[in-house]
Amino acid sequence: MPEHDSYALNFIEASAIVKAEFPLVHISGGLSNLSFSFRSLDELREAFHSVFLYHAIKNGMDMGIVNAGKLPIYDQIDVNLRSILEEVVLNKSEDGGHVQRLIAYAQKAKEELEASKSGVKVAKKVDEWR
Repeated sequence: MPEHDSYALNFIEASAIVKAEFPLVHISGGLSNLSFSFRSLDELREAFHSVFLYHAIKNGMDMGIVNAGKLPIYDQIDVNLRSILEEVVLNKSEDGGHVQRLIAYAQKAKEELEASKSGVKVAKKVDEWR
């Protein structure tokens, strides 16, 4: 919904304002609220959370419920996906098509997930340290 497009950015900006005014407060945020629409697309959701946290923590967020073992390292997220997610989290892109790019990415990921469940093998990259 377009009226929700700025929610992540608003939270990030509000965190910076609150921390500047009240440096001793703690700021908590609900990460799953950002990615709820992408249930079952765990890799996408985890990357989304990582990109959001990258910006929110720099601006004052200091609490949140996450599975830290599942969060990808920001710099190790696929450049294309990270770019799309940054545009969505910050609600800006040169052409304004960032939400549609994320939806298209999610649709492709969903199709790949369904193909893998139907027995068609889809290669999956796994980090060595995991």
